[in-house]
Formats: sequence, structure tokens, C-alpha cells
Amino acid sequence: MNEEPSWLTPDEQHAWRNFVRLQSKLIGRISRDLQTESNLSTADYAVLVNLPRWSRRDWGGRTQ
Repeated sequence: MNEEPSWLTPDEQHAWRNFVRLQSKLIGRISRDLQTESNLSTADYAVLVNLPRWSRRDWGGRTQ
């Protein structure tokens, strides 16, 4: 059970690092646009997006 880990090849490492770099830039851009256009942080948006999924029961209120 002492298998050698399977590391990425140089081409795979290059692709992975490019993906991580692009993802980081994209998230930064979306965050800036959200803040500029709606004055919401990404944390604010994450809460608002999930509000419809939460029932009154989750808040300790009575369900209808």
C-alpha cells in the first residue's frame, strides 16, 4: 500500500497553473464588478443567493 504518488507531468503542471491563475483572475474580476455595480461583497451575495433555500424552520420560526 505504499504506492508512489502520481505527480503531474510538466505539461499537466503548466495547464494546472494556468487554470489556477485564470480562475483567480476571474474571481477577482467578478468580485470587483459585483462590488462596483451593486455595492455587494461576494459574501453578501453568497448569503442572498441562498436565502430562498432556507426555510423559516431554519431560522427558528414556525412553518406554515
